Amino acid sequence: MAAGPLLLEAARVSEIDDAEKATGLRWGDPAFSAEVRALLEGAIASGDDRLEMVATRYLRQWPLRDVACSGLREVGCSSTRG
Repeated sequence: MAAGPLLLEAARVSEIDDAEKATGLRWGDPAFSAEVRALLEGAIASGDDRLEMVATRYLRQWPLRDVACSGLREVGCSSTRG
C-alpha cells in the first residue's frame, strides 16, 4: 500500500500517530497529495463519507490546499474555510 492511502486508512480508525511512527511519514505530507486527491475523488464518487472526510483533512494540512483540491466539489478545501 502506498504511503498516502496508508495514512488515510489509519485516520479512518483514529490511528494516525501509530501510522506516522510505523512509516516515518507525517500526516499532510504534500508528497502524497496527488494520491490523496485521487482517493478523495473516488470517495466522492462512491459516497464514502469517512474517506472523503479524512482525505479532505489531509489536504488541508498542505499549504497549497486550493491547488490540491482544485476541480473537486467543495468539501472544505478552500483557504477561506479554515
